[in-house]
Amino acid sequence: MGMRFFTGRRNREGPGTPAPQSGAALYFYLLGTYFWRFFWLGWLFLACCIPIVTIPAALTALDRVMVKLIRERCVLFWAEYWTEFRRSFVKSLPMGVVFGGILVISYYLLSLGLTNQQNSFGLLFSGIGLCVLVIGSTWGAYAFVMLAALELPVGTLLRNAWYLMVLSGRYTFAVMATLVFSTVILLALFPMSLALVAFGWLAVTQYTVCWFVYQPVEDRIIRPFEKQNAEREEETV
Repeated sequence: MGMRFFTGRRNREGPGTPAPQSGAALYFYLLGTYFWRFFWLGWLFLACCIPIVTIPAALTALDRVMVKLIRERCVLFWAEYWTEFRRSFVKSLPMGVVFGGILVISYYLLSLGLTNQQNSFGLLFSGIGLCVLVIGSTWGAYAFVMLAALELPVGTLLRNAWYLMVLSGRYTFAVMATLVFSTVILLALFPMSLALVAFGWLAVTQYTVCWFVYQPVEDRIIRPFEKQNAEREEETV
């Protein structure tokens, strides 16, 4: 079942030897081929996040690079990143407000859980806070990948991202597992985990998230749209 997560990629070639057609082999091929690009991209992402207000645009730009790499097997990392960063700066801000608000709510509930840990309310607040954090983060993962991949209004993207998250089953579970695993590793190994961050951990995590999110986006949105356009063109001929 796990291998099916990695299926469905287009048959193109990357630099050097021909890229595998699909599956885990392709995932690790791209990861190995571009690892040092991921390393520097992770630093660029962190630098662009420093003003805080730029975090949504920095995340969208990072997702844009990963989506294009997954779709086309190669990408001009720096040019694509800066182009998307500038293009999505304003458009990504509403998403940043929405998902930043979700993180604040989650933090508040978790803090209530800690302050009430001596009674049953502590467990209740902690459980709700964790659910809000995991579901909100997964919804955000879908939304920002779709923002990077599609030209749609923000409201439409948020709505479609929610529906896609609910309908995508194993891909959504894989995104959740990736986010939870990455967060647990960073927290459990802190401060040693800072070395992982320095070596591109965040970029690799986001590459994995984009890998799982892009498949349902392509299957349920991009391909039907392309098919519909092709049928319209045939009708007009």
